[in-house]
Amino acid sequence: MRRHMAIAAAALVLASLVLAAFAARALTVQTANPLWLQEHFTDTASVTAAGGACIDTAAPGTARLCETPWALATDPARPRYFVADRQGRAWLFASDGDAVTDVSGLLPAIPGAVYDAVWGADALAVLTVDGWVYGYAQDSSGRLAAAPGYQVRVPGAVSVAAGLGLLLAAGPASVSAYAWDGAGLRRLPALDLAVAVRQIRLNLDGTRLLAVMPDGRLQTWGQAEAGWIPGPGLDGPVLAAVFMPSGAGLWTGGGSAVRAWAFSPDGGLAEIGSWRIAAQARAAAPGFGGQDVILLTNGGADYYAAGPDGASRMSGYSAAITAAAAYEPQGTVTGAVYNADHIIDMLRVEAQETLPPGTGTAYEVSTDCGATWTAAPVNTNVSVPPGSCIAWRVTLATTDSGATPAVDVVDVYELAQQTRVAQQGEVILRLVQ
Repeated sequence: MRRHMAIAAAALVLASLVLAAFAARALTVQTANPLWLQEHFTDTASVTAAGGACIDTAAPGTARLCETPWALATDPARPRYFVADRQGRAWLFASDGDAVTDVSGLLPAIPGAVYDAVWGADALAVLTVDGWVYGYAQDSSGRLAAAPGYQVRVPGAVSVAAGLGLLLAAGPASVSAYAWDGAGLRRLPALDLAVAVRQIRLNLDGTRLLAVMPDGRLQTWGQAEAGWIPGPGLDGPVLAAVFMPSGAGLWTGGGSAVRAWAFSPDGGLAEIGSWRIAAQARAAAPGFGGQDVILLTNGGADYYAAGPDGASRMSGYSAAITAAAAYEPQGTVTGAVYNADHIIDMLRVEAQETLPPGTGTAYEVSTDCGATWTAAPVNTNVSVPPGSCIAWRVTLATTDSGATPAVDVVDVYELAQQTRVAQQGEVILRLVQ
C-alpha cells in the first residue's frame, strides 16, 4: 500500500514538473521574429499640428518637444513684428532703430494657441493649432482688430501665407487658396496646389510662392492666369524660408546656417551670402531693409542686416523673450502607417530614448490606421484588436520647462501567437514566440 502511495506521489510530482515546464514555456517571450517596422527619425524638422512635438534638427534624428517661441511675422508697413508661442502667448515689438519696445497692448486676444503667422499686405494672418486662420487688420494708430470675414478653417493646416489680396493655407496634402476683398474670403480653386508642404510663404504682391517641402527641399512657383508655374528650387535641407523685402531673392535657414539667395537671370537661385548663427533658427521673416531678415530662436528674435561682408546682428531691432524660452508641456509624434497582408492581434514597442527627470513618454498602437488607439508600454507585449493597418504614436511630456524627453528610434514588433494543448491535465497554454 505504501509502495503504491509512493508511486502515486512520484507520478504527481512528475506531472507537476511537466506542467511547470509548460507553464514556464507559456511565460517565455522572445522577440526574435522578423522586425516589421523600425522608424529612425529623419533630419527634416517636421511637426504635428496636434501640438508640441518636433523632429528636431538641433539633435539630428531625434523627436523631442518643441521649444518656444514658435511663430514670427513682420509688419510690412512699419518696423515691428509679431511673435507667438503654442502655449497661447503673443507679443508685438516695435523698434525705432535704437531700441525695441514691447507694444503687445496693441494686440487683440487671439482665440487659440498660434501655430504659424504671416503679415501680408492686407492683414496679419494667424493660424491656430486647431486649424483656424484669423485675420487682423490695423487702424491708423497701429492697433490691430479682427478683420470681418477674414476667418477660415483648414483641418490639419500647418502653415499660412498672405500676399496682396491672397491667402494660402497648407493642409496635410494640399494648399488651398482664398481671395481677400477687404470684407471676406472666397475660394480660388484655380490657385490650389495638390502638394504636401511644411511651410509656405508669398511675396507681398502675391505673385511668387515658396514652400519648404517635408523632406527639406525648397520649391518656388510664379503665379499665372492658369495657376502656379514651378520655378527654381533648392535641395536643402531647409528649415525656414522667406522672401526678401525687395522680392529679389530669399533667405533660408537650416540648422545653424543662414543663406541668402537671389533669383538669377537663367531662372535659378544663386547664393549671394551665408553665415552661421549660435542658436537654432525656428522661423524667419523679412526685415525692414531690402535684404534684411529676422530669425526666431529659442531666446527671441534676432535681426540681421545684410552688407557686402556678410550680415551683422542689429541690437536695436532684436528682442529677447526670456519668458518664452521653454519647452512645450506635451506633444505627439505619429509614425508611418504599415499595411500588413494578414491580421495582427499582438504587438510590442521598443524604443531608444532619453528621459531626463520630470519627463516621460507614452506609446500607443493602432490596428485600424489610427482610428482607435491601444496603450503600448515600452517592452511589453500588448493584445490589440485584430487588424492589419498598423500605426504607432508617442506622446512626449515634461513638467520641467527646461527639459525634454527625446526619442531617436522606435521599433514595433509583431508577435506570433500559437495555441497548444498540454499533454497533462488538459491545460491550454498560449505560447508567445
